[in-house]
Amino acid sequence: MMQREAISFNIVGCCVCRDIFRLNPCEKFKVDKFVQFVSPLSIVDDSKSESLFTIEDLDVFEWTNFVKRNVYFDFHWGGVENHILKGGQSDYLILDLCELRFKPTKVIFPTGKEIFVTGTRYLQLFKDEFSKFKHLENCILKEVELSQGELDNALDKYIAIFRKYYNDKQIILINNYPVKKHLDDVNKQIVEYPTGYILKIRNMLKYCYQYIENKYPDINVIEVPDNALGSVQHLWGKDPLHFVDDYYDYLFKAVKIVVEETDNQKERLNELKEIYTKYFNLLEKQKRMEYFIQNKNIVSLLPNSAFCVDADNNLSNWEIILSRKSIYDKTSHNLSCGDETVSWAILLQDIDKDKFKNQTLIFSVKYETLENSILNIAFTGSNAAKKEYLLVKQVNSNGIGVDSITFLVPDNKAYSKLSVSVYLNQPNSKAIIYETKLEYGSHSTLF
Repeated sequence: MMQREAISFNIVGCCVCRDIFRLNPCEKFKVDKFVQFVSPLSIVDDSKSESLFTIEDLDVFEWTNFVKRNVYFDFHWGGVENHILKGGQSDYLILDLCELRFKPTKVIFPTGKEIFVTGTRYLQLFKDEFSKFKHLENCILKEVELSQGELDNALDKYIAIFRKYYNDKQIILINNYPVKKHLDDVNKQIVEYPTGYILKIRNMLKYCYQYIENKYPDINVIEVPDNALGSVQHLWGKDPLHFVDDYYDYLFKAVKIVVEETDNQKERLNELKEIYTKYFNLLEKQKRMEYFIQNKNIVSLLPNSAFCVDADNNLSNWEIILSRKSIYDKTSHNLSCGDETVSWAILLQDIDKDKFKNQTLIFSVKYETLENSILNIAFTGSNAAKKEYLLVKQVNSNGIGVDSITFLVPDNKAYSKLSVSVYLNQPNSKAIIYETKLEYGSHSTLF
């Protein structure tokens, strides 16, 4: 029996689409051609009627041949189509729209002519050398705003180019988005991009993906988990589109489902997405705990977060409240209740309620419970008349554990004092309190 040739793919999109196969080598799949750094707006701009330079002219830059070729395509009509489509059709075509994340940019010629290009970092370097290129002398770059109609029209033209060569079932649209949260396994932290920047791009891309999906319902669509995570240690460095390896595993499995062309394809894709959505939730929690346990340089808003005593053997800023026979050992950080029926051992610290008014705070504790004891993590409010437990979480651990509570600091005068605390309240219960951390807003790095 003759062995079937590998299924071939051409790719037009961001590096994510290529890295699906780089990280998951498979003899049954092969990538024929890949184009990056050219946005749909640039690809469909048929006003690019002249040759402005050759690929060889770009040798003035220390760029790879791959980059030089894509920059050439960005400035010349039909470059992508001639290279990736007319040069030989693959079994499938993979697309995403992430090159639209770059601000819409035009080259303005001295004659007044304008052409769309893609606002990558390579374009910015190229701009500084326009004077060395005869047909680009005295040209400038201009960022522009697109109307919804202009964007819709560009998307229609973009898909129309590919539908000349592929039927809809041969086209795979991967709905990639930039992500906010990135794991940093070296510095043991989660790095976050500004929410506004990420959200603006995601909303724009979501509109574009939905537009294509609605207008061309037979095109294969791979949706992605909204909670996917990036990686600072990615091969190509830190970027909103550089993910943990598990993301590429997900996309590889999704592509396999598509090319199998089964009747229950959509159900299988939805099930796979649900599995990985749950997985990324667990991965983030696991990493936050791992980083908290391993990081020796945690900066906390709480003084003496590691429970170090001062020169006078005082646990500064923390109030120690003990019932008869209960103990807190400042050297070992052991907290223990006595054997009486009513016992308590409390470590408490006040919160600046004016500073954090209307802020959502996260209070996290690194601890170890002993002899099946239960430790309480609490947020309390008090005034002259009463003390009220606004939020309490009971925890225990097998070895060192990390747990937290999340709460909103109220904007009212019902309480003269707000506090966080860790405490035991059962006879003979014991725990070691290693460290605490209070965080808020963009400073938060714990689950």
